[in-house]
Amino acid sequence: MVLSKYFYTINVAPSVHVLSQAYLDIVKNNPLNWKSFTIAYETSSDLSRMQHLLAWKQFHKTGIKLIPFDRNDDFRVLWKLIKNSRERNVLIDCPADIAKRVMQEAMNFNMTTSFNSFFFTDLDTHTSGLQTLISEQFLSNVTSVRLRGYIPPPQHSETDVFDPGEKETIRSIRQQNIYDALVLFYNAVQQTFQPDPIPPPQVSCLGGFWEPGNDLIDRMKKLNPKHIEPHYKTQKMLLNPHGIRDDFNLDIYDAMIDETLSVWNKQHGLVAYEVLMANFTRKLVKPRKKGEEAEKQKKKVKYTVATRIGEPYFMIREEPEGVHFEGNDRFKGYVVDLIFELAKDLHFDFVFEPVPDNKYGSLDPVTNEWDGIVRQLMDNQAQMGICDLTITQERRTVVDFTVPFMQLGVQILYSKPPPPKKELFQFLEPFSVEVWLCLLIALLIMSLIYVLLARFTPEEWKPQDDPNSVQLVWSLR
Repeated sequence: MVLSKYFYTINVAPSVHVLSQAYLDIVKNNPLNWKSFTIAYETSSDLSRMQHLLAWKQFHKTGIKLIPFDRNDDFRVLWKLIKNSRERNVLIDCPADIAKRVMQEAMNFNMTTSFNSFFFTDLDTHTSGLQTLISEQFLSNVTSVRLRGYIPPPQHSETDVFDPGEKETIRSIRQQNIYDALVLFYNAVQQTFQPDPIPPPQVSCLGGFWEPGNDLIDRMKKLNPKHIEPHYKTQKMLLNPHGIRDDFNLDIYDAMIDETLSVWNKQHGLVAYEVLMANFTRKLVKPRKKGEEAEKQKKKVKYTVATRIGEPYFMIREEPEGVHFEGNDRFKGYVVDLIFELAKDLHFDFVFEPVPDNKYGSLDPVTNEWDGIVRQLMDNQAQMGICDLTITQERRTVVDFTVPFMQLGVQILYSKPPPPKKELFQFLEPFSVEVWLCLLIALLIMSLIYVLLARFTPEEWKPQDDPNSVQLVWSLR
């Protein structure tokens, strides 16, 4: 087996193969639940972590969209490509130290609205400083992953907690792995040789090996995390017989406010954090203080509403002499009243933006481009569109519609004929009685004509040669 040459190698970093499976579960389930997305990856990244995503059938149905970029590139080119693809879900695989710069350029392309969603795969994203980007212009959902110290029931012990009591000083995955490797080695040495002293290696330059080495390696692979002292920074670390860490916990969290959404591991899959909290009966969990970042996220969301001028739905209000209207007060109509009532009940802000071409939205067969309200929605220039717009299959392929709440009022009523009765002479119904009478009269007249013609024919009056002989026409001779 290929892995046999790594018998004396212990890898405390998470298995790439298992990480790939975790990313697939996260993308296709809540909280993301993506059906289509674009993968933007930094050229130095290892795409083997995406092997399960690239093999996902749903990904192939919508088309594989991969956009590479370099850490020294102009990120405006990256976001221009993503914006032109009209993709709102983006998976970004890049080092944590450039994640903030990448998202700063996204704001310049209006790609950080509440309708956009991002997923960072780097395990150090929590150290990138994305929280500083929270503003009225940055309303997107940003999700990421990191190694977590929680072990789901029934495997948890008294040392497993949801949140650390003090702020962790060792934050990067590299530092945590180094710490955990030292803890692993220390405990393996203690359990292998205690209380006996460690035998010094008797190895010459000509060959030989340290005999307790095999026992030490085997002990490291079989250590139980519950019996480790001090505990791992990443808590759950189980090694397979090949020395690969293929069982660990991932923390799926909101990267903007550092709030845990779900927990993933190989055994239990993706589990909502609220479910884990409900099952956690011990009263050791302290409520997390989310800080000002969470308060900023709770502010009213401001939507841009695209519409067109047309009576009686949306009209420009006439200004009396000496009066000047600003903002949404410039408009009136049914659409304006409807959005005002919705905003009052659902607690959101909005601003009306009439489309420049005053069109509903149709596809140009020559340029293959949309116009009007539909184009504004596709380009993320507006988050909502409202007008007397007809729902067509062509438009539904590019934008989503609400359930129709208003009809035109023009309807066509028609009666459905009763089913035909089954009668014996039903075969006569294709023609009327007059037609059948004319047909019978025509047959009678034709029969009489044939009789008269036979009487007038001279051949009918000639006598037969032998009136007593009869010839059988259908004889076999």
